[in-house]
Amino acid sequence: MFACQGISVIPDNISTEIGKISAKPEKLVEAFSRILIYLAGGVSLFLLLSGAIKYLFSTGNPDNIEEAKGIITHALGGFLLVFLSVFLLRFMGVDVLHIPGLELSPGGGVGIPYTP
Repeated sequence: MFACQGISVIPDNISTEIGKISAKPEKLVEAFSRILIYLAGGVSLFLLLSGAIKYLFSTGNPDNIEEAKGIITHALGGFLLVFLSVFLLRFMGVDVLHIPGLELSPGGGVGIPYTP
């Protein structure tokens, strides 16, 4: 019969209305996780700023001050959770389980490729 050795049936990129998207599963997961991490960081920053503004404009009202402190505490806790989860997944994937493709490139961060 027919043998398809060395022929990839999955194209490298798929052109869409928003640009080219990688069709390879590992690249797709990497891009999706990068977007989620950036989104979580942005939401955390937004909540931190909104808590700070609420605290500044609380005008001495104890209820507003406590609410603002709660928002700031939860925003910092959420940011810390996202940061530690990325660190823990990288540590478990690279150092313990030796999963290929999770190594940090020199000078690169989470999902940021290193180009000399």
